[in-house]
Amino acid sequence: MQKEPQAGEGERVPLGQALLDDVFLLLALGLAVPLIFYIIWGIMDLSQVPVFTPR
Repeated sequence: MQKEPQAGEGERVPLGQALLDDVFLLLALGLAVPLIFYIIWGIMDLSQVPVFTPR
């Protein structure tokens, strides 16, 4: 009967699992991604405003 290898026995954790297990990384991404998209959206919206020309 074989025993299952434990995480400390030299088995490498896949990169995707290591990234998704990091709670603080997920929190940072959850805050940074919408922030970046809203900034880009705001810049695009401001670029559509016509330039003011006084009479």
